[in-house]
Amino acid sequence: MKIKRVLQGTALTALAAAAWMGAGSADASAAATATGITADANGNYVLNVTGTGKEVMVGVAKVSKTGVAKVASWDVYDGTSAAVDLSKLNPAVDNYIAIKDNDEQVTFIGIAAASKKNTISFNAATGKIEEVKTKVGTTDGTAAQVQYRTATSNWSASTALASIDLTKHQYQGATLYVRIPADSTLAPATSKVTFEDNDYNVENKGSLPSKETKLNIAKQANGPAVALDYTKGTAKVKAKTEYRVVGSSIASGSATEIGDTAAVTLDVAKEVASNDTEAVLEVRTKAKVDSVAKKCKAASKWTRVLIEKPKAFTAVAGTINNSGAATATTGDALATVTTGGATTIKVEYLVKKVKGNDTKTGVKITNSSAIAYQYYVGSAEPTAETSAKDIKTLKAKSRNDVVANITTSGSTKVYIRVAGDKKAKRWVGQWAELVTLPEIK
Repeated sequence: MKIKRVLQGTALTALAAAAWMGAGSADASAAATATGITADANGNYVLNVTGTGKEVMVGVAKVSKTGVAKVASWDVYDGTSAAVDLSKLNPAVDNYIAIKDNDEQVTFIGIAAASKKNTISFNAATGKIEEVKTKVGTTDGTAAQVQYRTATSNWSASTALASIDLTKHQYQGATLYVRIPADSTLAPATSKVTFEDNDYNVENKGSLPSKETKLNIAKQANGPAVALDYTKGTAKVKAKTEYRVVGSSIASGSATEIGDTAAVTLDVAKEVASNDTEAVLEVRTKAKVDSVAKKCKAASKWTRVLIEKPKAFTAVAGTINNSGAATATTGDALATVTTGGATTIKVEYLVKKVKGNDTKTGVKITNSSAIAYQYYVGSAEPTAETSAKDIKTLKAKSRNDVVANITTSGSTKVYIRVAGDKKAKRWVGQWAELVTLPEIK
């Protein structure tokens, strides 16, 4: 009996020793393993778990400050593998997940905390994110890469800030969502936990993406007004703007900046390329640049204005610049302008008897058209400095034709052009020498 009791005591001691040796050992031989965190086809992050039995059990563990882990319940997945949905986890804190299969050997997985607060510095003048400040726990930092999406798009790939161009979202404005991407190199604060009197090493699987931060991108303001003077052929561009002229031979994109203190008046004729008859003048308010990103503003939308090279007055019959040397006959046609098969402008000599002879004393211009013309009498073509009062208007026909009789002594010339019309948005035409007035003898 004594020998038997000694043997029983020895057996009990051995069992106790075995139990003590089992406590505190890392469960390196556990059958259930986690291969890592991946995103599924819909962008949802999952933990991929594999076991060797008929079931896989997964539980979210709460770990105290002293490293004691508790699992309130286990989710049971049928089969040898499971894709564990991680969408309910708070990515801003360390998370711990316990896994096991039918052999009941437990493995602990650690998911590190991602940034809980992202502060975005967006420069509207450049369309760039300049900086994203982060906070992981109590540690401040900056992000080198981010992901972003709109309300309807998928997440972008992890992208360096310098490579992100958001100008396309400024046309109509947009709300973007920005986050710090998952980082497989991060580890939670606790590397070992105690669970049911056993110690376990924590296998690190990196972090989830951070929480989203909303980035509101303002819509571009409407373009500035451009003061057009169709009668003078000029366009007034405001200060603090920039303009470009888009035509067949002028590259779109090149822009000329106007100073901050004064407007600039453009001569439309000079802005249209030599091989173009018309082009588009585009004007916008310049982007506001500031050393503080949130004070920057995007350039406005382009205001677009059709501009034309002044069209020449064209006589399709008769003779332009006729010196009047031939014998005059009342009603002689000097020149006509025909539109749509009908004569709209007719130029003829004025003739009267001088000492019994028919003598040319000037010209008569008849306007039968629906547009106005301008004429000028002088020794040379009018310039921008020519007094406006010296340029006369031959109004458009109303009920009756409009007539101008031009008489003068001396060999002065008559110049004519199509008049500009603001209402009709008709640009003023090019001056043409119409006739040299006959000298009265």
